[in-house]
Amino acid sequence: DVLGIATKPSVDLAMKVLRAFGRFSPVAPDSAASVYAYLEQEGADLTELRRCACIVVAAGEAVLPPLDVVWEDSHAACGLPALQPLYPARWGRRFFVQGLGVPERPTADQVLRRLDQLSAS
Repeated sequence: DVLGIATKPSVDLAMKVLRAFGRFSPVAPDSAASVYAYLEQEGADLTELRRCACIVVAAGEAVLPPLDVVWEDSHAACGLPALQPLYPARWGRRFFVQGLGVPERPTADQVLRRLDQLSAS
């Protein structure tokens, strides 16, 4: 660190990057994947990320919390973004489902929330 410039990655820096995305992601999933893969590789404590919007589904789109996405949804049952097509399965399933608490498939609660949203619009 010279003049406050990070010269090598750290878990703290990776977490700050994800939290800094705020409402909209400036990067696409393929770029965010390198941050997620780093956290997975380092065995980072993901407790903090389980509670905040930190999942990138598209550049310029809202960053979503873990319970607003699913790992896979082959029938588009609830209209939530599925991460399986966006991230490599070799580490993505473990990172998102086990690490961040993303549901593997749509839950009854997610489907009901989606129905409430659709009926309200």
